[in-house]
Amino acid sequence: MRRHLFTVSSALSLLLCGATAVLWIRSYRVSDEVGLYFGDGRTCQALTSTRGRIQWVFARTRQKQDRVSAASMVIHQSDMPYDMPALPHQLLAMGWGEASTVPPWLSRPALSMPDAYLVTLLLILPALWIYRDIRGRRRTHSGVCHACGYDLRATPDRCPECGRLVAMGKE
Repeated sequence: MRRHLFTVSSALSLLLCGATAVLWIRSYRVSDEVGLYFGDGRTCQALTSTRGRIQWVFARTRQKQDRVSAASMVIHQSDMPYDMPALPHQLLAMGWGEASTVPPWLSRPALSMPDAYLVTLLLILPALWIYRDIRGRRRTHSGVCHACGYDLRATPDRCPECGRLVAMGKE
């Protein structure tokens, strides 16, 4: 079960990595913003990609806006690329803190990072999956137990170390 969960997680991570890479390349031509507005009239989350950076913003008003629809909705808008305003805290090209380009009645914590960081982060699980797969194939073909690495030349049917069954040289 854990192996299947790891495989599904790796595939999902690889899919998100590909989508982020496409968004990264696209961000130099067009800036994209996807907003999720909740039905309470106060809360919004937005994901913005422009000029090789991605920013997540969680905005919340202190008072309910009457003109906002009561239903939750998702919007997407595209525009010309622009430079994101710098966030107050910076470390290794990542930024976090309150966005300063909003009215004072709007609380807007944000997190910003280069797209390359996100692509690298999303490649970790698929790289581990590939490493485990290659290591497992080497172990199976070299006559060692796939689970613990014990030498199976003397007992080819069952691993004496961990008790795992081996079927016809493969596990």
